Amino acid sequence: MEEQKILEPTQLNAMIEKLKVAREDDTPHAVYGNGGEIAVVGDANKTDVKTIDIEVNFRFTEKEIEEHKIDVPENAKRVGQYVMFDKKFENLTLSPRQDMKMVEALIEVKPLLLDAEQILDPYKEKFQEIEEYYGHKFIEGKDGNVTTDADDEEVNKTMVQIYEAYMNEANEQIFHLYAQSSTNLVDGLYKVVAIFLGLDEFYEDHMMQYSVLTCMISLIIKYPELFNEVETVFIK
Repeated sequence: MEEQKILEPTQLNAMIEKLKVAREDDTPHAVYGNGGEIAVVGDANKTDVKTIDIEVNFRFTEKEIEEHKIDVPENAKRVGQYVMFDKKFENLTLSPRQDMKMVEALIEVKPLLLDAEQILDPYKEKFQEIEEYYGHKFIEGKDGNVTTDADDEEVNKTMVQIYEAYMNEANEQIFHLYAQSSTNLVDGLYKVVAIFLGLDEFYEDHMMQYSVLTCMISLIIKYPELFNEVETVFIK
């Protein structure tokens, strides 16, 4: 089993960035009117059933393992009194009932996401200024790493270093924002993932934060319509 991963500031940034991409997606989603009426907008041809696999890391105490008769896999990792292991949930789909419950939970999370976007926006302007100064564009790869379209290695290296320095600043601010968030906001993130995975409150409480944010990013990518539905609640 790999070394235990921890919550990273870059995860929060990635979640915000994926939300911005989700806004451009035209998968049908509900729009709520001021009078309570509901309309559906988007490309009506996008009706394929989407499935997703999600892996979550759990942490329990030895006592909890015994009391709740938890089936511990052979590759579980034991650190002191804690037992940690990954569980994979396969071929999951989003049901209408889950959709409604997850939107309700996301309403608690939305203020955090809006505040995080306000932190990131000035940095986007800085990146545009850097591109204009050097005459080259930043390029984000599928792995999330950023490079440029510059042929000159020194220019590419300099631009990437500046980009990483600014992103480190932004990540630290967003991480601080998350750390200072109310219990409701953090609980909202856990609740969204737990609802989708069908976890009860006990298992929800034992998900590692790193896994919760990783799952949120996966959900945003796979089900942008769910998050666009939440957006309409805030623009009524």
